[in-house]
This record gives sequence, structure tokens and C-alpha cells, in this order.
Amino acid sequence: MAPYFPPPSKDTLLLPLLACLPFAFVSRRPPPALLPMLSPILRQRVKLLSDTVSSDSTWLPLLCWESDEALELPNIIETVSFEPHPVSGEVEFGEIDRIQYRKLDEETLQSVLRLSDVGLEVHSIWCEGDQEGGEDGWRVSELKPLRDPSNDTSRPWYNTVSEADEKFRADTQQNRLRPEAGESHEHSVARATENTANNDDDYWAQYDQAQSQTPAQRLTPGLQPPYSGKSNAQAEDEYYARYDGVQPEMDNDDPSANRQTIGYSSLNGNSLPNALPVSVNQLVQRTLAEVQQPKPAEKPLEDLIHTRPSSSSSASSSASSVAKLERSAHSQSQAEVAIQQHISTTMKSLYRLTRGAGIEMSEFRRLVQNELDTVTMMDEE
Repeated sequence: MAPYFPPPSKDTLLLPLLACLPFAFVSRRPPPALLPMLSPILRQRVKLLSDTVSSDSTWLPLLCWESDEALELPNIIETVSFEPHPVSGEVEFGEIDRIQYRKLDEETLQSVLRLSDVGLEVHSIWCEGDQEGGEDGWRVSELKPLRDPSNDTSRPWYNTVSEADEKFRADTQQNRLRPEAGESHEHSVARATENTANNDDDYWAQYDQAQSQTPAQRLTPGLQPPYSGKSNAQAEDEYYARYDGVQPEMDNDDPSANRQTIGYSSLNGNSLPNALPVSVNQLVQRTLAEVQQPKPAEKPLEDLIHTRPSSSSSASSSASSVAKLERSAHSQSQAEVAIQQHISTTMKSLYRLTRGAGIEMSEFRRLVQNELDTVTMMDEE
């Protein structure tokens, strides 16, 4: 059974609405008493667009959604007198022809009040939870000029709420049980879309029946799921053992690649040896050899004790010692520059590697700092 909905009240909805209409010819803004009687969407429309009304127009057309019918409202209301009765104080507008209802969906119930003496139709909608409008009840959704009901091509109206509810449920049930032969174009499109989706499902389901072995032989061995015919443990071991033969994507050394020719490298690894007279590896090895080689303690001192040569032979020996020291200093300075360049290049390469692996800058800094702290501890020992 449909819930009970009281009919639109003449005293709380219709009379206050008609009393507010003449104010449109006095003020460019609607009276505050009008807004709570409107539906939320019509109330928002009047609030926003009433400020844009020109000086030679009124806010009355905002109460109608059809532009052609909205232009007729000011003329109709201007010709009708909505002054209150001197005795009762109520606005006289004649009699209400009839109140009719229709239901658009499960939550939308509409009603219409036709006033033939005034030439207006008052459409209202049942609203629940409208805080600005007050308690649950009917709110004006549109004010239109009176039209012949027989010319209304929209959804039909019914005399009672229960009749409108029954008709809505009957139409809903009929649409659900409508046969395929008489279905509308929209239903045909929906059914065709559903069939297409089913065909797509059948197409992709064929992959489950395809053979797991790829006919073409690849350079890098792929992974195949465990095959039947062996024990589960043995098949699982063989499946995971295939990971040993997979080439990592970030590993530049591909054993299956052709090594006959070496292509161009963007790393420019030969730039440092061309810039320095001695290669980095030779300088590093020479420096390590000189550091590890035991040095005689007496001979260098003897070469430096005599500040003035006593003979020509001692003078030549001192000159050779000075040249040797200059060469050693020059070689050592080149080695230091090369080592610094090597360290800088290595750090940049590590940073690019971490960025490619998705490691943040803070984590990379922490790793480098930990290694530096470890080297410091080794020096202290």
C-alpha cells in the first residue's frame, strides 16, 4: 500500500504564493516569504538569477522553466487582482478546478493545481528533509500559464496519489517484462551492447584453452608454468629454477646479444684518458705501488743534507734529486685529479642507478653516509 500524502494545502501553500506575486512589480528581488515555499532547485534558481534581472523586467519568469510560457506570466499576473478580501483577509482567486498527481520514480511525486479563474497552473513536488523550507510537505516546483490538459504530451496525471502509484508500478513491471519483439530502440541498443560484451568474454576465454608452449624460440628463455606428468614438488622446483636463466631487464650485459661489434656508448668513458696525459688506471696503480713500496730512510736524507755541493758530482746528484721530486709531485697531482674525477663519476652513476630503481634521494643520502661512517671507523682502527 502506498504511503499517505496529504493534498497541497490551500492555506499554507497556495494563498501565500499568490500573495507574493504582486511584489514582483514593486521590487526586483522576491520577498523572503516566497523562498521557503519553493522547491530546493527552483529556490536556488530564483536566488541566483534574481540579481541579473533588468530594470524593465521582473523575477516572475524565473518561476517557470519554459522560456515561452515564462514570458506570459507577468501579463497574466498584472491583469489579475490579488488583493486580500476586506473581511476574511484572504486572497480571492476563485475555485480550484482539480488537484492531480503523477509519480515519475520511486522518490518523485508531483501534483498540479489548476486555477481557471486566474489562468495559472501551480506545480508542486513532495519534499522531505528540506531544512530551509521547514517540515516535510509540498513545495512549488513551477508556476505556468493554464493549458488544456488534453494537449499535455508528458506523463499523464491521475486524480489520487494511490492511482498514480499503482500506474507507476504497473508501467515499471511492464517495462521489465516487455518481450523482445516489441522492445524499443534503447532496449535494442542495450541488448546489442550486452551481446558484444559476451562475445568479447568468449574471445578472451579462448586463451585459457591455448597451449602454454610458445612455438617460436626466443633468445632469452621465458618462464613456463609447471607442467603435469611429474610430482608437484619437482614441477615447482623446475618452474622456479627457470628464473636463473632469465636476463634481468636492468642488466646491460646480455649473453645472448651479438658481441662482434661494439656500438656507440653514451657514457663517454674515454673522455678522462684523453683529457689527462696518463690514464686513470695507470695513475691509481702507480700511486698505490709508490705508497706500498718500502722507502729507504737514509738515502733521501743524505741527498738533502748538503745545501751546497762540494763538487760537480754532488751538484749533478742534487739536480737529479730535485727533478725526481718534481716529477713525483706532478704525477701525484695528476693522480689526485684522476681519483677525484673517478669518485665523482662513480657517485653520479650510483645516483642514476638508485633513481632508476625507484630509491628516493633521502634513502640514497642515508646509504652513502652509512658507508662514509664505516670508512671513518676503519681509519680509526
